[in-house]
Amino acid sequence: MSTSAPDAEGRLTELKRALERRRIKALSPYKAQAWECLLRVHNLLTRYPNLPSGFCNGFNAGISPIEHTHTPDNGPSLYTYSHAYLEIVEKEFNSQRYIGPLSRAEVESVIGPFQTSPLSLVPKPGKPNKFCAVHNFSFLRAPSAGFYSVNYCIDSNLFPCTWSTFVTICTTIWNLPPDSQASIRDVAEAYRTIPIIPDQ
Repeated sequence: MSTSAPDAEGRLTELKRALERRRIKALSPYKAQAWECLLRVHNLLTRYPNLPSGFCNGFNAGISPIEHTHTPDNGPSLYTYSHAYLEIVEKEFNSQRYIGPLSRAEVESVIGPFQTSPLSLVPKPGKPNKFCAVHNFSFLRAPSAGFYSVNYCIDSNLFPCTWSTFVTICTTIWNLPPDSQASIRDVAEAYRTIPIIPDQ
């Protein structure tokens, strides 16, 4: 099967333009000027000086430069539930968070060597036939042949989080005074709305 050279060149030119637009303005729903204004009002800008620019240009996640392309196989659930996967992909394209499809050679010609993380589908609890796409950013668990997982390169001390067990949470709730209120936060979209710098 032959490919028209002008068509292939046109696709690459279009991709380069799309990536350049992302370099100039990251795709994020957060309003950087509003964040900066509120941080100033509450005297927090000196504590979080990178938040406004990060929302505009992307955050530095500390991911090491990639010298060789590495594309491990996706999980088997992607093929078992291919219809659900195609629905997720369509939603991502409609949200302008996906570009492509592109061959390995096309991606390398635009950004150089790259690395992917295995993708799997996980059933959503209580929602029959609904799935969540999960990237395994910890694959490989340990460095191998010059390849590192995304999570391996990130210094977790720079992003502290606190986790509790189910028993601890239940005990905390049980001991709250009457009329207490609680709220939950869904961070499902966080990895798709918080941009990182283009080189990463």
